[in-house]
Amino acid sequence: MEAAAAQAHATPTTVGTDATRGEDERRTSYLELFFDLVFVFAITQVTALMIDDPTAAGFAKAALVLALIYWAWSGYAWATNAIDLSSPGLRLGYIVAIGASLGMAVAVPDAYAERAGWFVVSLFAVRILQLVLYVGGLRDDPAHRAAILRLAPWFSVAPTLMLVGGFVDENLRIVLWLGAVAIDVAGTLRQGPDSGFRISPAHFAERYALFIIIALGESIVAVGTGLAGHTKD
Repeated sequence: MEAAAAQAHATPTTVGTDATRGEDERRTSYLELFFDLVFVFAITQVTALMIDDPTAAGFAKAALVLALIYWAWSGYAWATNAIDLSSPGLRLGYIVAIGASLGMAVAVPDAYAERAGWFVVSLFAVRILQLVLYVGGLRDDPAHRAAILRLAPWFSVAPTLMLVGGFVDENLRIVLWLGAVAIDVAGTLRQGPDSGFRISPAHFAERYALFIIIALGESIVAVGTGLAGHTKD
């Protein structure tokens, strides 16, 4: 019984089914950790929006930007759970996505300002690259590839709304960005339990745990830096 339990833990599963594939459980790579570090920086940048507008409305707008950022990161967590980044082409694409993510992160404080275009163009590139990498990395897994292709229309329309939202007035921007989040969620929920997605549970647990650790570490550094500056004053 113990041997059977160990084997079940070491194999990825198909969402909503009991099927398993006899391959090693995927582990989080250093490239994924570097990617996560960039997104943690983007999340900490959201505090700048809250500082600029410390009201209930300001916090709500910051939460909307946070939702856009987190959904983008989550998409990559799912993609790298399924694809093998040892391929040179996929690795290069992932590095390009890291660069686009850094541009997005730097522009977060301007998400509702005159330079919002910088934020949405970078975010749009991040989201579209995720789809390209996901589909391209699943050439040897037709069932899983078909599953992400069913999501592709939803995950293409949502980033497009985000992109358009960066070039309109603030009220319409909020409406478009809320619509983008709703489309992302609705498209995901439409996938049934037998959608064909295959996951490595331990990779998800490790990836999310490491992301939280990085976020906590970044918070400690920010607090320490702030306290050091206050002491000098």
